Amino acid sequence: MEQPKLRCIKCKCEISGAHYNTPAGRYCVKCWDKVPARKKKMMEQLAMERLANMGRLFELANQRDKSNDNKIKQLNTDIVMIRKWIKRLLAPIMREVLKEEQQYFIEMLDQQVAEALRRALPHDV
Repeated sequence: MEQPKLRCIKCKCEISGAHYNTPAGRYCVKCWDKVPARKKKMMEQLAMERLANMGRLFELANQRDKSNDNKIKQLNTDIVMIRKWIKRLLAPIMREVLKEEQQYFIEMLDQQVAEALRRALPHDV
């Protein structure tokens, strides 16, 4: 896509090299030399105010990022604590479940061994 051509706001000539980019618009070097010093100073102050405002916005964004980092750290700490609590709460339940499963598997094993012995031994014993 072709870039739009830059033009001087005063003489409307096409700008292909060095130019002045002011809050009011772009000036070619020849036209900028004709701008009164007072107007140049006003444009410089306006540009500095805009830059200062942008700097404040960046500072606020940076503070928010730091605040978010602290919140994320706190959430991670909370998650770790919750996991520990869950493990402590579930440990007795899991032990009971494992005991029940172990007992079930022992009973199943006993039944399978008894069935295997019945098949293997003669019926008259």
